[in-house]
Amino acid sequence: MLSGWKMPSQGVSQEELEAWKVQLSDVGEQYKGLLEDLLSRMVPSEAADSVQSDMRESFEAAAQSLMSNPNLLWQTQSRLLQDQWLLWQQGVRAMSGEQVTPLVTPAKGDRRFKDEAWTQEPYYLAIMQQYLLFSQMVEELIESLDDLDPTQKRNLAFYARQLVSAMSPTNFVSTNPEVMRCTLETRGQNLVDGLTRLREDLANSGYVLYGGREDNSLVKWMVDQGHTVFLISWRNPGPEQRDITWADYMQMGPISAMEAIEQACGEKSVNLLSYCVGGTLTASTVAYLTSTRRGRKVKSVTYMATLQDFRDPGDIGVFLNERVVEGIENTLEMKGYLDGRSMAYTFNLLRENDLFWSFYINNYLKGEIPAAFDLLYWNTDGTNLPAGTHAWYLRHMYLENRLVEPGGIELDEVKIDLRKISAPCYFVSTKEDHIAKWNSTYYGALLPKGPVTFVLGGSGHIAGIVNPPHKNKYGYWTNDALPETHDAWQEGSTFNEGSWWPHWQAWVTENGYADPDPEKMVSARQPGEGELNVIESAPGRYVKMTIPEVLGELPAS
Repeated sequence: MLSGWKMPSQGVSQEELEAWKVQLSDVGEQYKGLLEDLLSRMVPSEAADSVQSDMRESFEAAAQSLMSNPNLLWQTQSRLLQDQWLLWQQGVRAMSGEQVTPLVTPAKGDRRFKDEAWTQEPYYLAIMQQYLLFSQMVEELIESLDDLDPTQKRNLAFYARQLVSAMSPTNFVSTNPEVMRCTLETRGQNLVDGLTRLREDLANSGYVLYGGREDNSLVKWMVDQGHTVFLISWRNPGPEQRDITWADYMQMGPISAMEAIEQACGEKSVNLLSYCVGGTLTASTVAYLTSTRRGRKVKSVTYMATLQDFRDPGDIGVFLNERVVEGIENTLEMKGYLDGRSMAYTFNLLRENDLFWSFYINNYLKGEIPAAFDLLYWNTDGTNLPAGTHAWYLRHMYLENRLVEPGGIELDEVKIDLRKISAPCYFVSTKEDHIAKWNSTYYGALLPKGPVTFVLGGSGHIAGIVNPPHKNKYGYWTNDALPETHDAWQEGSTFNEGSWWPHWQAWVTENGYADPDPEKMVSARQPGEGELNVIESAPGRYVKMTIPEVLGELPAS
């Protein structure tokens, strides 16, 4: 049976036809409400205007480049005609019942066309190939525009990819066989449920279910190895925290926490463990402590998926040119904070098919209820950033890459220098990270003067870090040397099965940063038994405070 759209008309009762009519009417009302909701959210933003201007100029530059190259223009037009002719011939053969070999197949890892209808049914086979041929042509055409500078070409490739991905036939009801089957089987209830869920998600964006699985917990695993673990949770700021700076985060975060640890259990030095932007803050903190002669407070420091050298921020750099950053700064000045939902959406666009469109199809077109997946909840748990921090961070780190310069960053009137850090450092990055690309994070490992270990894990920004040993997944690469380039490091690296966690445990214990001797271990510490009183139960109010609550969009829980 073909999976295409067939409106019931013959062999069905009047009652069934009426049910279809009601469902389609309901879908229409949902779409109307959704459009009204979306329009109400389209508040003019100088940052958005800047991105749109950059996008328009990128496509204009591409058009001018193509017009100035008649041979490339002719080749492109000829290829389009040839592809259409070959597709037409193939379609005729397929409709006659002949088994045909596809002209083009999805790239390895492209999960959009996994349904067998894309290869078994002529209608969907033709649609898929038409799309893939067009997508391939656009990618190759951009690569052939030699008179564009690298930044222009990167931006153009990113914007074009977003448009091409949005045009995928999998994103539309009538050209997605899975959605069509689901729609026919449920008489459109999937569309009603999906659109209802989409409107609810738009209204409650940022609300995340609490809790993660114990078997995924790095903290629990570390406690099981004998470590005493303290955590710092980010506060979800709103307009009233607009003036909080990077230095404030440093003083009220890691430095204040180290003082609290000494009160709680008497330890005067700690092993710091940090992740993503928290790692960038940690590097700043350790450099600050070193410059103020307090470096011994840090026995060792671990950076997980952390950028210190921002030489290649990846596709996120599309949104971080001078004009766009100025637009963001103006918006931050007006609002006082960066909405974490906007930031999460931007990061999802870096892997749009896996992190955006797949959820759109499953949740909103097929009407499926999202699976309870703790890493996904973590990924969607957006956090705002105060204007005073975010604007400074974008300009000083991403745009100007000043953290790697000796004295390039000044915190509380102290110039810092990552090259003076003597605390032993463990860097772990992930090979498929789309936020903190490892070919940039690696160069942070070349900065400290103390001993450094760099490890490259498999998978991406979250799954590659939250990789418990019992799952035996992904693997990791190690190399005792630290050559000047990431390519040289990879060429000399050794692949290891399983999780990097035990490798880190061996590093921290065998080097004496944490003592594994059972006779020297203290009894399990209990909160409140030292000089520091318990404030409230874990995980604390900050973790539970969602963006809508912070901004007054929902009542506090």
